[in-house]
Amino acid sequence: MHKHFSDWYREIGLVPTPELLEKRWAAVETIVKDINDKELLALVCTLNHSGHCYPQYAEKFVQYFYNTDTTFPMRNNQNELRVLAGACLAEIFLKSEDFALIAAAGTISSSFAIPSAEPPFVDVTRDAANALAQASYGLRADFQYNDMPSYGPQLDAALQALKTQAAANNLQQVQLVTPLIDGLLKTETMLIELAKKSQGFVAQAQCRIETLAEECNVLWWLFAGHSDNLKMAFTEIDKKALPIIVGKELANLITNLPGPTSVKAILAKAIQCPQKGNDCSHFKISEAVNALTPEWRASIAESDRTTACAFPCVFPLHVAIAIAVDLGVADWDKAFIKKIDHLKSDSVFSSTELAYQFYLESLILQYVDVKE
Repeated sequence: MHKHFSDWYREIGLVPTPELLEKRWAAVETIVKDINDKELLALVCTLNHSGHCYPQYAEKFVQYFYNTDTTFPMRNNQNELRVLAGACLAEIFLKSEDFALIAAAGTISSSFAIPSAEPPFVDVTRDAANALAQASYGLRADFQYNDMPSYGPQLDAALQALKTQAAANNLQQVQLVTPLIDGLLKTETMLIELAKKSQGFVAQAQCRIETLAEECNVLWWLFAGHSDNLKMAFTEIDKKALPIIVGKELANLITNLPGPTSVKAILAKAIQCPQKGNDCSHFKISEAVNALTPEWRASIAESDRTTACAFPCVFPLHVAIAIAVDLGVADWDKAFIKKIDHLKSDSVFSSTELAYQFYLESLILQYVDVKE
């Protein structure tokens, strides 16, 4: 059970009994065990009390808790549902090998422009950031290969003993059969252990090679300062469109979630303005989206735009682009506000914030599958 689980309840004005907490947590564990990509994104939306994301999941989510406690409120219970969604996400960060990093990235992405300090938002967002950082450090940490068993001399001795026993063995001489079997078992044990250790070593080495290749590609991209998609230098791209473009291109270079911990610094380096002045540092969302060429906006895969519009709290910038593609740059603002009620198209952000947000959104879309 999360150490702040009971605190989150008290912070929303509820004082749960230990028995109630146990029932709630039992349901949390079941949800984490059954989770899929689509439901994971719905949990993130529930944390942010958004009614636009996969409403079909709301009834299923509530049912999990009703199954462990028939007194669980089935409606008008949004604050507790936020606490429970946060508890599920925090547990996924810790326990789920398949979904932890997507859950963490989705939680961070959904915090874009949300000033909420309500429980459990702050704690869960912090846990998400820690999960991403630890995973990134783990991919780049020195792996230990000196714990590989050194069975060379032992195997040589065991094999030589087997040869000697086999040469002398007579099946009618029972006293020689037992040493032969013992020798075979001992040799088998060493070979199995060696094989297991070797598999782990090879997997670590492969992951390290992939990570080094990823970092090499990122550094060459940054050093060149050249857009792979537009075939032009960063300095030649509209400064208002550049944050979204570099965020997308950097995400395309990431082969192992969650990418380098220095990603914000990499993006800041890529979008340095060619001219001095504060006017190139902060933009409205509408300015950034409208500065993109129609061709670039349309290049965002239709499947990504569909997923984004199904979960707008996780993919707000992709939603803006999707609506602009459908309605045109002159008419998309009002539709955007209806889709994401906490965010307006004239909200202003630094170029680094826009770049990092689009990077996160693009990275998540590469790894989630929300098809039925």
